[in-house]
Amino acid sequence: MPGPPPKKQLPQEPITNTRPCTSTRAIRAKEIIKLLKVSGMPFDGRNMGKYGPLTKEDLNSTLYDFRLKGKTSPIMQLADLYLFPMCMGGYNRGYRPYVDLKRDMLLIDCHLSDEELPSRGIKYYCWELVQVIG
Repeated sequence: MPGPPPKKQLPQEPITNTRPCTSTRAIRAKEIIKLLKVSGMPFDGRNMGKYGPLTKEDLNSTLYDFRLKGKTSPIMQLADLYLFPMCMGGYNRGYRPYVDLKRDMLLIDCHLSDEELPSRGIKYYCWELVQVIG
């Protein structure tokens, strides 16, 4: 009798996409932002409550505009340096850039108490059902 199928391995290294956003993707992203501002998060609020999600009013006042940014943009460079490692760290705690940020105390989680983490820390709930690698 064969065993269970092997678990899908998630990428260990970043997948780089240097192509500019297509007009179709840009239009879809604009639609998503507009929908967030009007309707709020598309998830069940009862399940998300423990994470303190932004309300539609919060999103409306936070999401100012939509402008595509390239790799020369300082905000995109910040995303590459911090956001991507935080995302990868959600399912691969051994991902080197994530480990380095954590070691150097550069993640908000390093400065919060255990009580503050659920509401103020990095939200890893997207990876709750993904096997942690590393």
